[in-house]
Amino acid sequence: MSKSSRASRVVLGGLFLYLNNLVNISLGALFWIILGSVASVKDFGDALAIFSAASIVLGLLDLGLSASMVRFLGEYSEKDPFMKRSVLSTAMIMRLLLLAMGSLAIYLISVAFNINIFNLSREQIYATIYIILLGFSGYFSSYFLGIIDLMPLFIANFIGNILKIIVALILSLAGFGWVGILIGYSMIGLSILVVGVSRIVRENITLGINPDLAKKMLRAGISLWAPGLISLVASPSIGVVALYTTTGAFEAGAFYIANTVAGFSTALAGAVSAVALPHISSLQDPVARKTHLYRFARLGLALTIPVATSIIIFSSNILGLIKREYIVATDMLVILVFSNIIGYVAGILSNYLYASERYREVLEIGLLSSIIRVALYVYLIPLLGGLGIAYTYLIVSIATLIITLKLTEADVGLGVLKE
Repeated sequence: MSKSSRASRVVLGGLFLYLNNLVNISLGALFWIILGSVASVKDFGDALAIFSAASIVLGLLDLGLSASMVRFLGEYSEKDPFMKRSVLSTAMIMRLLLLAMGSLAIYLISVAFNINIFNLSREQIYATIYIILLGFSGYFSSYFLGIIDLMPLFIANFIGNILKIIVALILSLAGFGWVGILIGYSMIGLSILVVGVSRIVRENITLGINPDLAKKMLRAGISLWAPGLISLVASPSIGVVALYTTTGAFEAGAFYIANTVAGFSTALAGAVSAVALPHISSLQDPVARKTHLYRFARLGLALTIPVATSIIIFSSNILGLIKREYIVATDMLVILVFSNIIGYVAGILSNYLYASERYREVLEIGLLSSIIRVALYVYLIPLLGGLGIAYTYLIVSIATLIITLKLTEADVGLGVLKE
């Protein structure tokens, strides 16, 4: 593939990934707002508990395979079709085995041994296992991202999000409770599975595990997964729960709304960053890798700053349009926007380290930032509530940027910001 055609594919992929993120953010928020208004408080809480439990288990089971699959597909997709098929086959089997073992473990602990895990009923445990197994759809998300062909993923996500709202709303109004919310929520995963299977059959994969490749993928993945174990504890979901238990439902809701709006500030940049990883991984020339890094960084900032500036200037107006009571979250929103901008630059530099196979440094960055995040959560949430979480995000983003700039100083320097 020529450089110009690859560049066009990267740009198109970034556009569809942005649209994909926009759909997930906007329709995802709409889903919870609608269901929160029509479902009972208990059903709504039960559904959130199931999704949270499944998310925790999926995070534990991932082992970083989602990221490493993208990284190795980016390296082999064009230059080595055999290795590309090997990546797809190895990742597929490893993910299926991990999901099956995790689901079996939860079944044995909670059903066979009657240990009340996650404070869920037996029926809700079955529902959690269903969501975990549906997590295999993440394999196809990594597939489309790794080959930088994001239109099918966007179509699947768009259809899934629309079906999610319609199905959950109808079933909730029909009295199906948390089960209706669960079935509606699963529409996204089912849509991705249908589109992914229809596409991947064209790859002519022969199922099997390449032991050497599996080791490489695990080594690359664990550098991101290991710090994620700490991040799992310090995730936004845990922060919202902590706010709910310490300051009440309103503070938790205000932070959730502010964080959602802040996400729009770097939605475009996030798409650029995601596409940057497989593209930079495919470049063997250090000079070309650095040059493209600069381009991705500047493009992301150019797309982010106008949106971020608008959100900051009209922050109270935006929150007031959602609900006047949320205007109190204005300071949270402004802090989170600044945090996202800084975090984008740090993320681009981390992608450079990752693509350069400097996995240990990526692991150390992740572990250190996660430890800082946990410590600040413990101290600032009881003291400042939602503002405490927002300040935590900002401090961690600044610390991560300083560390990544230092580690890439010899290769990149401050050129990522000023060239």
